[in-house]
Amino acid sequence: MKTITQIAAELGVSRQAVHKKIKRQPWFNMLSTHISTVDNKRFITNEGVDIIRQAFKGDLSNRQQASSVDDTSTSTGGTTLLDIVKEQQRTIQELTATNRELTAALENATASLKAALPAGATQKQLTDDQDAKDYFIIPEPPPTYIDRLVTAFRLILPYRYKQRKNACK
Repeated sequence: MKTITQIAAELGVSRQAVHKKIKRQPWFNMLSTHISTVDNKRFITNEGVDIIRQAFKGDLSNRQQASSVDDTSTSTGGTTLLDIVKEQQRTIQELTATNRELTAALENATASLKAALPAGATQKQLTDDQDAKDYFIIPEPPPTYIDRLVTAFRLILPYRYKQRKNACK
């Protein structure tokens, strides 16, 4: 039986890597019968150690296969950075053409709307705020807490002044 630290040292990986491998499926199901805990240390049987070795060997061989596939794809004409850049340039050109078409359609729609309006409506320019208020309803901002207090005091003070004046007589 070996601890996780011993297995990590033997495989040349970190303890955390071994812990993660043990927690993941399908390795967790396979290793659950081979793990025992004594004094907060996990001990793994020799069969469990073999399973962990297989798990890490599978990862290493998959990584090596993936890197060899990457090497062959770039050398045999697979997706290279140059191909990706060319594809992105084509996409940009298509989007630019679509943008031009939409801009032209918008200009045509604007021109037809201007033609439908009366002649004087398009020529009037709004020069000051008063003209703008005639055409647009500009809402006033809601009163702040201080504004409401000032208004309340303005309403209350004359009443209190009259009460004092009447009391003094």
